[in-house]
Amino acid sequence: MFRKNPSRGALTVRVLVMAMLLIVLGAARVFADEADQIRGKIEAVNLIGAWVDAGAPEKEPFRFTGKDGKTYMATFKEDILPLFTEPNTWAPGTAACKKCHFAVSKDSAHEMDLSSYEGIMTGGDSVSKPDKPARIIIPGNWNNSILRNRLRNNRMPPGMPFDITESNRDGPVVTTKSGGSIEAVNLVGAWVDAGAPEKEPFQFTGKDGNSYEATFEEDILPLFTKPDVWAPRTEACSECHFAISKDSAHEMDLSSYQGIMTGGDSVSKPDKPAKLFTPGDWANSMLRERLRNNRMPPGMPFDITESNRDGPVIEAGRPLQTSAETTASAETEQPKAAPSSNVKSSPATPEWAIPALVFLAIVILAALTPTRKGPPLS
Repeated sequence: MFRKNPSRGALTVRVLVMAMLLIVLGAARVFADEADQIRGKIEAVNLIGAWVDAGAPEKEPFRFTGKDGKTYMATFKEDILPLFTEPNTWAPGTAACKKCHFAVSKDSAHEMDLSSYEGIMTGGDSVSKPDKPARIIIPGNWNNSILRNRLRNNRMPPGMPFDITESNRDGPVVTTKSGGSIEAVNLVGAWVDAGAPEKEPFQFTGKDGNSYEATFEEDILPLFTKPDVWAPRTEACSECHFAISKDSAHEMDLSSYQGIMTGGDSVSKPDKPAKLFTPGDWANSMLRERLRNNRMPPGMPFDITESNRDGPVIEAGRPLQTSAETTASAETEQPKAAPSSNVKSSPATPEWAIPALVFLAIVILAALTPTRKGPPLS
């Protein structure tokens, strides 16, 4: 029979081996947990852009490229929706977007709901304009989506106070040389809709309902070249946009008729400058948006370097795991649609890692366990 009690040495080895087994299993679990927590880093605006360009899927994951150049998978529920529903996401002290845009209702700002997928896809003003709501995203086309502009573009000029009632969207009431009073934005609009003449006078309707005349030189240009016009302590637009030069913000000159008509980025993109407006079409002009629209969410700090235009860098998604076939196809084409079923958003830990470590621990235990010696069986 075997001896009933093993030697102290055998017990010591067993305890050491069991401790080793627990350590190996613990390390494997930690390894798996850390891998599961790996998330991609990307600017918030660019993450939303990746989602929109992927077709704005509600359930299916979508791909994005992190700041490390690697591909990650994210979902609307886990990674996009919190950008609209959680406070302090965009900057310290900023409220959640849904605080003001909480329902498709007249009680909600712009009748808009940013607390759900359906609400985001519906857009704004859908109660008052059910046949033509203001779509804030165009699935597959982030560059031309309203939401992109509202998240990226600072309202001009810097220092315009945020008014939740939007009573100051059209700027201050100004009085022209002819005696007519009108909001500054609407005066610029009347000039643009009249064809943006340089010398000839144009007509506008004052706040009293009467018709008045104004000119570019006397009434429009000062709105861009004088300080404190738009609000107290606001600089003149021409302070930052002073020449068609790389030294001027957006290579733009707002100190002259020629500069205003040229637009922005004309040095780096001479064949395709950013036109501020199309004469005769104020409603669809870039300048109108920049003078009227507050950057969202309220409280985003103004940075003249524009380094914060794409929002804060956030963590999102999980590393992309693909089969060899999916990886090969991804190298030749980056699909916009949701990934196929062989693409998984999962931990970077190989599936065989933990079983292999457990098996190794068992082998070590078996190898190191002393053989019991005793008298032969009778």
